[in-house]
Amino acid sequence: MNMKKWATGCCAALFCAATAMAVDPLELDGNIQKDTAADDWENVNSNMASGELVATGVVADLPPATIFWKGGSKDTEDVTQWWYKDGAVPDKDDLRNGYAAAYNSADDLIFYFGAERYANNGDAIMGFWFFQDKVGPDGSNRFTGQHQENDLFIVMEYPQGSNAEPFVQVMRWVNSGGDVDDNLQVIYNSGDAGAKCNGPNDPGIACAITNDGDFSTIWDYQSKSGAAGTYPPESFFEGRLNVSDALALVGVSEVPCFSSFLIETRSSRSETAQLKDFLGGEFPLCSIAVTKTCSASELTAGNQFTIDYTINLQNTGVGSIAASETVTVDDQPSDGAAFQVIKAVSDIAGGADGWAPNEVISFSGQYTSSVNGGANTVDAKVSFGSSSITADQYTTDCDSLQLTPMLTIAKNCSLYLDDSTGVVAVKKMYDVTVCNTGDAPLDVNLTDNQDISLNENFSLDFPRSCLSDNECAAGSSCNVNGFCEAADGTLDGMFGGSVCAVRSGDYFPDAIPSGTAGTSANTATAKATSPVVDTGPLATVGQSDTATCDLCPLSQDQ
Repeated sequence: MNMKKWATGCCAALFCAATAMAVDPLELDGNIQKDTAADDWENVNSNMASGELVATGVVADLPPATIFWKGGSKDTEDVTQWWYKDGAVPDKDDLRNGYAAAYNSADDLIFYFGAERYANNGDAIMGFWFFQDKVGPDGSNRFTGQHQENDLFIVMEYPQGSNAEPFVQVMRWVNSGGDVDDNLQVIYNSGDAGAKCNGPNDPGIACAITNDGDFSTIWDYQSKSGAAGTYPPESFFEGRLNVSDALALVGVSEVPCFSSFLIETRSSRSETAQLKDFLGGEFPLCSIAVTKTCSASELTAGNQFTIDYTINLQNTGVGSIAASETVTVDDQPSDGAAFQVIKAVSDIAGGADGWAPNEVISFSGQYTSSVNGGANTVDAKVSFGSSSITADQYTTDCDSLQLTPMLTIAKNCSLYLDDSTGVVAVKKMYDVTVCNTGDAPLDVNLTDNQDISLNENFSLDFPRSCLSDNECAAGSSCNVNGFCEAADGTLDGMFGGSVCAVRSGDYFPDAIPSGTAGTSANTATAKATSPVVDTGPLATVGQSDTATCDLCPLSQDQ
């Protein structure tokens, strides 16, 4: 005896009896008409107001579209071994429409599914796959995607007869160690008692039901024997799978993130049965969102800014994302090199078991930009096997580094009589000191209203800030204002350049000094712009200093 299988089935039966659902959020009554306050397929598939998390809408499969092909196309094999082609199957195995929907009911994730067949002359045997990967025809007779651990598979056999009870079996895909096959493990088996929805043996985990009589539809459907738009008995099938409860039976507490579904017809209920027709599509229960916070934190050499950032990723889907899945973030600063970060979920979440619904995981870093802040565009995706889900693109403006450009100017002068030219004449000596006292580099334009030789353009570094002496260059210390200062009182530049510029010279004034003291005056003006920040009035008004010096008492030429 396979004790593992027996124990699972026994546990499932006991669990199901205790947890049967009180009310389904979608009617399971063997038709599509909405008869109660609950949803039914007519409003779910018509995009009318309903309570589902996701709904596929009606997926049509008119012949000769897509049937399974070749012997390797079995449910015991990975999707990578499946084949398909256009062709025909027996009428009773010919799917015409299919659909699925997901609901959150009392914090349980519940899948509902429906299928319609062309002819009702025989038992209906169907399978319903729910995949984490995006599985479907690739356009070249093979399938995209592959199985992931905890993909779910429901097999339904519905015998003909007015009192027939459906056989329902739920399995999950496992990487190894299955019980009916190395990759398939039984979670629930209804046995001969059956699992008719809302019947006495409905376990709450999985059930199936069909239509006992004719009813009409609101979408395109044609049976083999009935009028257009009318379902003959046992042509329409629907069912339920309580995903949360089913996985809990095998110790899986975190519901995975599903992306696609597939409905198939089969030759028998056996796991190795020959597969016939199929249809499917997206079942997008997985979604993520990305946001970013960023700010300029430092101005570096070459007028580049260090931008600190934090990327925040949120699981906005209804299932957990495995810790082993890969997250890719592409970041494009407005004026900086684009970069990409690729991390496993476990690396971002600090080794957590998985990424739960609504959970936010984050990581931080730095990059260099030529812009102080600037716009930033972020794209993110998470991979599931061969497929991925993508977040909506996020754009933000990074906070800029607050910079205050400032400069000072001071001019001194002296007058004396000079006879070096053979003629006694008044000569003027001067010095001008221009200092950058702000926190941004400056490009300075220095002019004088009397001496054109003083006119000059030069650049000034800005003071290196500090908290302690060890942040300063050798021979300098951190002064009381928080700047690195050399022993002679000069300030160290942030990048080693000059913080102050001293310009000295002399010239013969072209005007006689005025007054009894022989007074002469002239004005030096410094205007500045910065390559990294708007200097405002410094660029238009500047700073000026007028030096006034007297000839008397007479200065001696040294």
